[in-house]
Amino acid sequence: TMGPGTGEHWAGLSTDGFLTRSVRDTAAVFDAVAGGAPGDPYSSPLLAPLADALRRPLPRVRIGVRTHGACGGDPAHPEVESIVRHVAALLEGAGHRVEDSSPEALDEIDAIAHQGTVVSVCVAADVAAWSRRLGRELTLDELEPRNRLSVTNGRAVDGVSYVRSQTWLQAWARRLCGWFDEHELLLTPSVTRPPLRIGELPVAPTTEDMGAMRRSLGWLLGPWNVTGQPAISVPGGVTTDGLPVGVQIVAPWGREDLLVQAARLLEEANPWSAAPPQPHW
Repeated sequence: TMGPGTGEHWAGLSTDGFLTRSVRDTAAVFDAVAGGAPGDPYSSPLLAPLADALRRPLPRVRIGVRTHGACGGDPAHPEVESIVRHVAALLEGAGHRVEDSSPEALDEIDAIAHQGTVVSVCVAADVAAWSRRLGRELTLDELEPRNRLSVTNGRAVDGVSYVRSQTWLQAWARRLCGWFDEHELLLTPSVTRPPLRIGELPVAPTTEDMGAMRRSLGWLLGPWNVTGQPAISVPGGVTTDGLPVGVQIVAPWGREDLLVQAARLLEEANPWSAAPPQPHW
């Protein structure tokens, strides 16, 4: 829940979260903040404490692996793919069924435009809300360039188009979730290329730049904002340059227990350092 001051954010496509250095801490913080309240616009499952789930091993599960980006995204960089395959082999070695498989709906490129419509309208609404709080109109030149582009696009969307995009995304979420009827977990890169150099992304991107960035990075995180499924990014390994590469694990709706159990398995089989990586100039 995002209450009591906020009912939803970005039409349910975002929520408050946290970063930790260990799976134990993730479970503890989640247990402290999880849950809902009467009047919330969305329901959440009643979960047993994740701290208790960590006391049990991951039951034998069927895991799909995808290294190609979503919705027209690029294939994973060879080093990133190698790290994802290494993590998949660890899971298979622990007795789990691992296969190359993922929801077909991840290749539906129309999702990009529909999610972009909803988010841009909501960002424009956020700017309007802040204008009311400040008692003056926030101007576009006060925003950083990406938000400026988003607000401009959002202000041009009519109500019928907004509802059409929201309805399309709800149907897409059902198509994505259907794959999990026969799989318990999905393993992907968090980002399909190694970390970018500082300043590599354009400061004032055009619409074409934004599309190129999305394809390059894979956009494998965004779909789960739509479905509401639990997903976690954990360290998978490092490149030959010593730069960190994350892997994402996605579980069915309401199965945060499987998620933290799988993350704990990897934390123990493939230990990661608590020290931040050193910058490469």
